[in-house]
Amino acid sequence: MNLKILLIIPLIFLGAISVKPPPVFEEDYQQYISMAEFNKKYIADLEKIKALGAPDSLAPLIYSKSVKYGFAPEMVTRLIKIESNFNKFALSNKGAIGLMQTTQSTCKAYNLEYSYEESVNIDNGLYILSDKVNQYGTLELALYSYNGGWKAVKYKFNSHYVKSILD
Repeated sequence: MNLKILLIIPLIFLGAISVKPPPVFEEDYQQYISMAEFNKKYIADLEKIKALGAPDSLAPLIYSKSVKYGFAPEMVTRLIKIESNFNKFALSNKGAIGLMQTTQSTCKAYNLEYSYEESVNIDNGLYILSDKVNQYGTLELALYSYNGGWKAVKYKFNSHYVKSILD
């Protein structure tokens, strides 16, 4: 091996010499940097989700479903905490089930599977919430509707519920 190369390699690893990828690899390099930045944000978001009380096993699922529907992961975490306190087997006196407390009638109206399974339940709840955002125009009004139907939107029932999720 060439002596020059042997002398330069340690300097590269120590950061004394900056090595920029050749133009052919510039796109790969940018993708690598973008992925590294994404990973930092992902890990930070998972920590925020866990800090709000979500179990370690649910944090990645909450994150991925939130991103899928365009909601802030922290907001979705607060919604799940209020709805079910992260109990995937939660059952209300009105028959709402799972983490997102979806009802059979609502699932049927949206042609969704009525399920306790975490991934399906979160997906269903966020699908319904997303539709309500489209229907009412704001997340605040959508949350009123998610919690109490159209009357809650009209009369702003359960404002504590909505404020707790949006704070």
